[in-house]
Amino acid sequence: MSGRVTRTLLTAGALILLVAFWTAAWRGMDRSVLSQAPILDEAHYLERAVEISNEGWIPDDVFTMSPLYSYLVAATGSGRTLDAHRLREGAPPRGIRWLQAILWLGTAWTLWRVGRDLLGPRWCWGPPLLWMGYAPAAILAGQVLMEIPLTFAAALALGASGSHLGPRSRWGRGVLAGAMVGVAVLLRGTAIVLVIPVILALWQESSPRRIVGVVVPVVVAIVVVVAPFVLHNSLLAGRPAPPAMNVGVNLLIGNGPGANGFFRVFQGFDFESDPSGAAYLSAKLGRPIGDPWTADRAWTEEARTVMTADPIRVLGLWSKKVRLHLVGVEIPQISSFGAWSKHVPLFRVLVVPWALLAAAGLAGGIMAWRSVPGMRPWLVAALLLIAVQSLFFVVTRYRIILVPGLALGATVLARELVRRRGSGLVATIVVMIASAVFVWPWGLTSTLQQFEAGGWDNEAVRWEHVASACATTNPSRADRSLAEAEALYRRSLELVPHRPHPWQGLARIHRVRGDHEEALSILIEGLSSAAATRDLRRDLIGMLLQLERTEQALPHLDLALRDAPEDAELLHNTVIALAGAGRLEPAVEMARKLIAVHPEDPRGYLDLGVLLGRSGRLEEAGGIFAAGLELSPDHPELSSNLERVRHLLGDAEK
Repeated sequence: MSGRVTRTLLTAGALILLVAFWTAAWRGMDRSVLSQAPILDEAHYLERAVEISNEGWIPDDVFTMSPLYSYLVAATGSGRTLDAHRLREGAPPRGIRWLQAILWLGTAWTLWRVGRDLLGPRWCWGPPLLWMGYAPAAILAGQVLMEIPLTFAAALALGASGSHLGPRSRWGRGVLAGAMVGVAVLLRGTAIVLVIPVILALWQESSPRRIVGVVVPVVVAIVVVVAPFVLHNSLLAGRPAPPAMNVGVNLLIGNGPGANGFFRVFQGFDFESDPSGAAYLSAKLGRPIGDPWTADRAWTEEARTVMTADPIRVLGLWSKKVRLHLVGVEIPQISSFGAWSKHVPLFRVLVVPWALLAAAGLAGGIMAWRSVPGMRPWLVAALLLIAVQSLFFVVTRYRIILVPGLALGATVLARELVRRRGSGLVATIVVMIASAVFVWPWGLTSTLQQFEAGGWDNEAVRWEHVASACATTNPSRADRSLAEAEALYRRSLELVPHRPHPWQGLARIHRVRGDHEEALSILIEGLSSAAATRDLRRDLIGMLLQLERTEQALPHLDLALRDAPEDAELLHNTVIALAGAGRLEPAVEMARKLIAVHPEDPRGYLDLGVLLGRSGRLEEAGGIFAAGLELSPDHPELSSNLERVRHLLGDAEK
């Protein structure tokens, strides 16, 4: 049998195995609650793609997150709506999965081509095998998240600019590399830094070395790709705007009060229903923020104020985030890759750990700077991506774009360990040990435990969604789902008892089961154990009011108002509690305060008008209802109460 036939058969066999792998893996993912109940970014892209498809592919509002990825999801027919319980409707998003599987394989092919040119035929299989053996990359290929397209675009841009693949002409390579940088920018804005290593690679390969002839095709290609989305956002915002309007909120997440280098949430910010944070900012700032571009400007101003107030703290935080990009553990945030491996055991066959990629890739990159000049653009790209992304925050999936460069570096290290002798080998081992020490997760035990507990909380919330959806149609499945959620919350509390989320989750589960006393006991116990009690206390207040235990609710309302004296929800609930306890005059005063602090909130006018009406002060009540309707003319309760007051006043005159 000829060599060509053998290679053809081996290639065909490998492709069949890959198709079988993906088919089996995705079948397991579809059975998993992690896929059935998508959250945060994944939920956003699924729903955004449906909007794009329904609106004729030109949406009526700005892109707050990656515009291109939303179009990729829509173009592959993978957009999906979420039902009232936040469960994915319709068939699994197979189109975007197959596209990402192809791009995952395309990244491996790119690494093979680059490795063949830079490292030779003996070592060219190292980088693609390391890439394909890294489980998080394969897991992300099955999710509706942008990491695999982004990584492919970045790898192809660097590969094309280094003449490892694509057109042979300098202009052709510049256009291809620039277009891929543009694609990467439309997936994640920080990828704009790739323009520097791309130009560096093209300039190194150029003869004669004329920088203008290198820069022009790259920049023109980037502009052509990015311009339509910049124009779209700018026209809607009425000012120059980036293709994704989420820079400000991400800066504040990464550098604001309480920032620790990782992703964090703001209490009261519901990302799924309000991705721009406009509603959250309206409540926080006490003024209406009606659109995403105004929200983006407000986030940016807040981030700039915080960062300029203490630049030393920001610099220290940035240096911490630089290290976190290479720290040798997975960061188990949101839905951890460990949870995916539990739900889909097939992913366990992919055994390349991040610690190996980070330590070996770092050591090999240091050594490759002199021994493999063609790898310099890849190393520069990795350094720039880490530096710029560290302005924001670190999550595990944001590190996927670094894997191709680290895989190349790790292969260089393996080659040098085999080749070198004597002092050269000693130097290689010293660099390797130093890199291992750098990526060792010292000082992160407590933080990683919190994120592990957070991953269990996240999975538990998804089981709650399933239970809610099955409550009437399949009670036995609902009970099993609640039991799964409860077990995960209790496991979280055993590891980190001072986090409020599992206490809240356990209380919700007991409320659903009708065990209100146990739910109240859990919330009260959580108040004495959790470090942050704001949301726990609010849940307790809401439950006490629902059970009409107003006297018990009042002390908790008083404590909550000390921390947030102008909070509209707390003021409204205090009015309800005082009125329920028969203390009408304090309730009236609290309703007046709600109107004074939040004149745009119709609840203040409704509360005060009802209280005045109950006291027999009908004319005053009518004036309050009318004033509220001037601000909220379509409010049904204000309208009906005003009509009732007028009717009563008319009867009194008769």
